[in-house]
Amino acid sequence: MRASVFLLLLLLLLLLLLLLLLLLLLLLLLLLLLLLLLLLLLLFVHIINNECVRTQFENDNKNNKNKNNKNNVFLISVEVFHNINFIETQTK
Repeated sequence: MRASVFLLLLLLLLLLLLLLLLLLLLLLLLLLLLLLLLLLLLLFVHIINNECVRTQFENDNKNNKNKNNKNNVFLISVEVFHNINFIETQTK
C-alpha cells in the first residue's frame, strides 16, 4: 500500500514538473513573439525614419540648388556691372 502511494506521489510530482516545464516553454514562446514584434516595430520605424531623412535631404538639395541659382544670377549681375564700369572708366 505504501509503495503505491509513493508511486502515486512520484507520478503527481512528475506531472507537476511537466506542467511547469510546459508553462515555461509557453512563456518562452510568448517572449520570443514579443521580441519579434519589437523587431518588426523597430524595422518599421527605421524605414519610416530613412524615408523622412531622404525626403528632407532631397528638399534641402532642391532648396540649395534654388539658392545657388539665385546667388549665381546675382554674382553674374555684379560681375557684368563691374565689367561695364571698368569699360566706362577705361574709355574715359
